[in-house]
Amino acid sequence: MQTNLPESHKLESAGLACAWVNGLPAEHLSLVDRGIAYGHGVFETICVIARKPQLLSLHLERLTSGCQRLYIPLEENQVKSQVSKFLESITSDRDGILKIIVTAGSGGRGYGMPTEVEPSIILLWFNRPPSHEIKSTNGISVNLCETRLARQPRLAGLKHLNRLEQVLARQELNRLGDSVSEGIMLDTEGSVIEGIMSNLFMVRQGVLITPELVNAGVAGVMREFILSNAEQMLTTVQIQDVTLENLKVADEVFVCNSLIGIWPVVKLIGCGEPVSWPCGDVTRRLQEITQPYCFSYD
Repeated sequence: MQTNLPESHKLESAGLACAWVNGLPAEHLSLVDRGIAYGHGVFETICVIARKPQLLSLHLERLTSGCQRLYIPLEENQVKSQVSKFLESITSDRDGILKIIVTAGSGGRGYGMPTEVEPSIILLWFNRPPSHEIKSTNGISVNLCETRLARQPRLAGLKHLNRLEQVLARQELNRLGDSVSEGIMLDTEGSVIEGIMSNLFMVRQGVLITPELVNAGVAGVMREFILSNAEQMLTTVQIQDVTLENLKVADEVFVCNSLIGIWPVVKLIGCGEPVSWPCGDVTRRLQEITQPYCFSYD
């Protein structure tokens, strides 16, 4: 017999500790919200340490830029104010994950936007996940995904709400078990773009290289932070098209995002003969720079 659980219990079972919509505690969203109907919105996932959202200015900059590209009016100060009050209301663990979702609000049926758009600002709090120190230290194995990323320059770089490509790729990963921690995704033309939940970097002959994201992919906040700080190490940085063959002959490879920081990649499977890389010096030095802003270490 099916049991109808209270909505609050369903949220807790999903790992969600607290939720606000437009500045007030809530457990529901309009059934005609354009985020549900069309994926019309953007989101940020932010590491919170000692109640302080890490790299918040970069996250808000990307959030507002994404809204502009999707014709969603958003005042950054309004989001800041709501985030501040939301975090003050959190009574659970001091460390956790803040997810900000902004949709184009309620718009009825049809693709056309209403004359006046009133965005929905959704704030979610998840308690801190387990430490990934072993993955940060020893590195991870990754799989080359069969699912490809579509090329669409108008959406490239955006962290929009339609993440079905990543959902399908993650299902590929789930079938491989715990020995593989991430997947590498190519676009439909065969260029290396990113991980399922991360951005990708490689080092070749001392040059730090990351794929260009002009046709597909998400321009991650940790990616931006690394690019901005790599000059401290006197490291040459290149943003360019990366092929699978380029990746195979790299000296070091790592993936990153704003929660995990940097995970060295030590093995790639799913591309014929497995490829291996060491946890190199450039990766280790960049980990030292990103360490204070993520959950990689205890």
